[in-house]
Amino acid sequence: MPLLHALILGIVQGLSEFLPISSSGHLIIIPAVFGWDVQSLFFDVSVHIGTVLAVIVFFRKRLWRIIQDFFYGKPRIVLWVVLATIPAMIAGIFLDDMVETIFRNPKIVVFNLMFWGIVLWCADVYRKKTNKIVELENVGSWRSLLVGVAQAIALIPGTSRSGITITAGLFSKLTRRAALEFSFLMSIPVIVASVLLKGIVYIKNPVEFIGFAPLLTGVAASFASGLFALWILWRIAASYRFWPFALYRLLLGIILLVWLL
Repeated sequence: MPLLHALILGIVQGLSEFLPISSSGHLIIIPAVFGWDVQSLFFDVSVHIGTVLAVIVFFRKRLWRIIQDFFYGKPRIVLWVVLATIPAMIAGIFLDDMVETIFRNPKIVVFNLMFWGIVLWCADVYRKKTNKIVELENVGSWRSLLVGVAQAIALIPGTSRSGITITAGLFSKLTRRAALEFSFLMSIPVIVASVLLKGIVYIKNPVEFIGFAPLLTGVAASFASGLFALWILWRIAASYRFWPFALYRLLLGIILLVWLL
């Protein structure tokens, strides 16, 4: 893999992992549009290491408080994150082959970009009209499970893990920032597990290795761009709404649909 391709895909991964526009969808669509060789799923998963590190760095103070609370007898948030992780873990085990083959079709990606963009828009409108708000400390079990099921659906490329989990959070009356925090906190165990699983599969059945330089370039680029995306999204959530991301998904979907046809 050329270093330039790895750099571009790493930047795209970092930005689109946190902005609710689908990282997996962009990683599939961009090579298809520019005629690049399709990068391995191992590369796609590896660049997630950079985004996990970005989450840990950005939310380091919150994570430290959560860890302290856990050891001082207040494990609520940790338990909610674990509960929210279970659906995606189960889906990942049983649907892995479908995710790697059937669901990576560009037409499926385009459909999901548009459909879940519309759902995000509806959730943003709903959140604006409701008066009851819920902070991270009061997420509860049923909200955790709801957002967890949403995260499982996000295994289908084009859906956007951050987009659909934020959408579920908004529909369950979380504040925008609480929806963001919970979405990104629950991403850590899922992405780490995915990287470990793909790493084991790769070791057992090695394919052509793309090289350490492209791999490290992609991871570093996804980390830096991921931090930037988190910084942007955190400020947007404080004062603005998410409809511009939904509009972007719709417009991109229309353009890609015309291109595919």
